[in-house]
Amino acid sequence: MFGRVLPMRPVSSTEATVITVDDAAAAPALTAQERAAMTLTVQPGSAIGEDGQPLQDVQIGIATVPAELVRDMLPPGVLQHTFDITIQAPGVSAFTEPVAITMPNVFGAAPGTKVNILSFDHTTGLLVINGTGTVSADGLTVVSDEGSGVRAPGWHG
Repeated sequence: MFGRVLPMRPVSSTEATVITVDDAAAAPALTAQERAAMTLTVQPGSAIGEDGQPLQDVQIGIATVPAELVRDMLPPGVLQHTFDITIQAPGVSAFTEPVAITMPNVFGAAPGTKVNILSFDHTTGLLVINGTGTVSADGLTVVSDEGSGVRAPGWHG
């Protein structure tokens, strides 16, 4: 995926927008069912720029990141993680409301299990725990918990 243009999706300024991974090249290690389970739900007006002001005409794209690129960035004590993604949103520095994320449960964690959501911290150069998600009742997905999710574009796992 690196060196290629990431497929971008427009974000609505009036209603929640669900961003998906439709392109198999954006997530080659995931099956079609797992790609379908990978979503971001962005609230309208939540994307802000460097000046702290809400942005218009926001575009967001998602792709997986090869595990070998982030292996040395895992926080102390985290020896295993599912997979990593890049969320690209040109001009967006942060989200005022965490972007809800749904990921495929590629580890097969039991329904109801809490898992950590990791995000890359540019200050430390490490992935840090910034929230939690819960494995769905059918065991197929992990859904970010209320108040957890993606707080800024970048690498997440």
